[in-house]
Amino acid sequence: MPRTNRTVPLGSGRCYMSEFNGTMPTAAEIKAMCIDANLLGETKGGATVSYTATTHAEKDDFGKLERDVLTDEDVKLKLGGLFSWAPGTLEKLIATARHATEDEITVYKIGGIEQSNGKKYVIVFKHIDKVEGNLYFAIVGTNTGAIDLAFMSDATTKIVPEFTAHPQDGEGTLLKFFEEAPAAA
Repeated sequence: MPRTNRTVPLGSGRCYMSEFNGTMPTAAEIKAMCIDANLLGETKGGATVSYTATTHAEKDDFGKLERDVLTDEDVKLKLGGLFSWAPGTLEKLIATARHATEDEITVYKIGGIEQSNGKKYVIVFKHIDKVEGNLYFAIVGTNTGAIDLAFMSDATTKIVPEFTAHPQDGEGTLLKFFEEAPAAA
């Protein structure tokens, strides 16, 4: 059954990341990408997808005619937090993160502008809803948010990435969004 103005999405979801190869995956490929090997970690606090448009208004001298022109747009996907994450996750979220083995100990290094890997990723947030059907939000981009690792005795150490979308095709598409019928979910 298709969504209507009576459909109420409830719940959270999971975030998946895979290196961008230059071509945005199809809806079926995005759905297939949602496997444990691409899972960033379990989320806490869900996710927020935001679209912001910047316009410029042109008016005549007498205020009788006006035209708004779209000059810029921005899409961001922000996770409420990654509740569980593996150290390798940092290498996907921080362009300068890398690891090596020293004396049988894995050492992670972060920083050094010349160490930037320059990679872009396909980032998918899969909103899981068995009643109304799953929703998929897909962007091509990188984490542009700060990474804070707060270790406290009374709270989970979670990572809160914010991904900024880059154009994913020749049309300038920033967000690919699709829904799945409940029976297929």
